[in-house]
Parts: sequence; structure tokens; C-alpha cells
Amino acid sequence: MPAKPTRQHVLNCALPSWYPRFKHVSLRTEILPLTSDFVEYLLADGVFLSKDSSIGKVDPRDLNSYSDSDDDDDDGASALAGTARSLAQPNRVAASGFDSNDSSDDDWEQQSQSETDSIAPTAPNFPELEAAIKAAIATLGPVFPKLNWSAPQDASWIIPGGTIKCVSADEVFLLLKSSDFIVHDLCHSFDECSDLHDEPDSVPMFLALRRWHDLLRSMEFRCFVRNRQLIAISQRDVSNFYDFLPGMRATIRLQIAEFFAEHVRENFPNNDYVFDMYFNPSREIIKLVDFNPYHAPTSTALFDWEELEGLSGETVEVRVVDSPMNVQPSEYGAYKVPADVLSVQTTEDIERFAALFQSGQLA
Repeated sequence: MPAKPTRQHVLNCALPSWYPRFKHVSLRTEILPLTSDFVEYLLADGVFLSKDSSIGKVDPRDLNSYSDSDDDDDDGASALAGTARSLAQPNRVAASGFDSNDSSDDDWEQQSQSETDSIAPTAPNFPELEAAIKAAIATLGPVFPKLNWSAPQDASWIIPGGTIKCVSADEVFLLLKSSDFIVHDLCHSFDECSDLHDEPDSVPMFLALRRWHDLLRSMEFRCFVRNRQLIAISQRDVSNFYDFLPGMRATIRLQIAEFFAEHVRENFPNNDYVFDMYFNPSREIIKLVDFNPYHAPTSTALFDWEELEGLSGETVEVRVVDSPMNVQPSEYGAYKVPADVLSVQTTEDIERFAALFQSGQLA
């Protein structure tokens, strides 16, 4: 395992820290400061949206996002999308299952409206942030959100379409509130630091809204830098085999190494770090996506830390999934649709599930 990073190393990997220097080679992004009240809202139990929530509604801007893929991944008409729309309007959504200690299936029908109203949470009210998000979406088109370090990839199941593509402020709020990755940003970002106790943990938090692109997952790569040398490149999507990638190793190595030498090496302050790239040679697209600390919990993709530490750096090691037999579990495999949501298939199921959430019987 490599040496633990310092707090400053981690702060350097925060998007608001590095983006101004690399925006000309990265995804277009709007960065919004977050108030302490909004951070408290993100950490509060439950997921509350305004009564005017637009979750699941079609936005014409949704048709204008850039695509680098010929695939149509839109399954917004699915039963799951309908479930998400119902559960998110207006009061509470939670990623938990039915309580095995609940009383009969008919109890929810007998609960009085006054009882439901008495425990219904107050809807969030952040008009300035909501207006800023709407303005960013009007400028960028569909976006995906992240905080200083993490995007809510683990909560993608809750948005119609199963991605973190957002066309409204409500979708942004819903993803942030439903994500364990976001909680990690807020509470545990410095847990692995060597100087964890040297400074207070409080740091300014930001919401980054990044322009959505329908990128080819096969063309995403994780790159490892040690002592300012690019030592390794890995296919990012380790759970799929792409038959054309093994024959592209030399091209991947050359293009990413040239990009690193020209744009990254002398402009990023850490000696050791991990960065993510998108590279599509057929369209002459190469973009810097993100930076991460050179230490756990950063994923090492097709490597492990011991292997990375053992590389000499004389030649950049490029790894891709080279056969269907060598695919690995997705790093997001543990963050799937809850079984109880999958079981919601009819209108009656949706209404029952939504009523249980709004009544507080599911927490």
C-alpha cells in the first residue's frame, strides 16, 4: 500500500481546486458554493423534495445533450421510472425495504390523513441554489452532479433511465440525498490522511454541475501517476469485455501519455495521484474527467496497490479486459435497485409504497 496522502493532497483532488487550471481540456462545469444549511439537509435522514417536484417529467433540453454513442439507453418509460416519479413526489423517498414487523397489508389504508400530515417532513427550501441549478442547466443542458470529490453513482437507480443525468434541480437534490458516496464526501474525505488530526475537518463544500455526455464506457480509462511519472493505465469499466480494446493498447498508451506530458504533469501539484480520462480516437476526443488520491479508497480498476507499487515506470503498463472470462464485478454492483422497489409493478403497488413512505412507516 502506498504512503497515506496528506489533507492537502486530498484537497488538491477536489474538483473546485483543479478545474480552473484544466477546464480547457475537461468537461464544461458550473461550480456552486453550498451553504451549511444545505449540507445539513444532505446529512438529514430521509429524502424530501418540494411539492412542485418535477421528477420524471420530460424536459425538451433532454433532447439536446451531446452523444458519443450510437446506443439508446433511454428506458424512462419503464415501471421503475414510474415508481421513482411516484415516490419522489412530494415528501419522502428512502432506499429501504418493507419492515418485517409491519402490521397487516391493509393498515396503511386505515391511517388517517391527520396522522400522515402530523409526521410529514417539511419540504426543502433553497431557492437561491435551486435558481442557480436551473440557470446552469439552461446554459449547459443536461448535467450530472458531484460534490468536491464524488458523484452520486451509487444512487443512479433512483432516477428514470438509471443514470445520474439531471434535467431539473429536483433530480439533483434526489441524487445527492440518496447517495452514500455524497455522505463520504461530507464526513469521511480525510479518513485515510496521515495528518488527519492536525487540522479541523471543516472545508467549504461545492456542488459541481458537469455537462452530460453520452460517453462510450469502453473509452474511459483510469491512469496512475507516481513520482510525477505515468506508470499505468487501466480500462475503467472492468465489468465488460470490449473485443476491440486489446488491439488498441499501443494507441491508448501513446495518446494518454502525450496528453499527460502536455497538459497534466507540470500543472497538478501532487507527486502521486490518479486521474481519469475519456479517449475516443475515432472522433479525436480526449478529455480529462477527474483526479483522485493515490491511495485507498480510490479504485485501482484492473490493478491492485501492490502491483502498482512494484511497477518501475520505465514503460507505461496498459491493462484492458482481454477476454469475456476476465471481466470483474462492477464497483457499483452493491448499489442496485432495492428488491422492494423492483417488486413494485402495478399502480396499486406504487400508491401503497408511496403511502408507506409518506406516512413514515418506512425509514
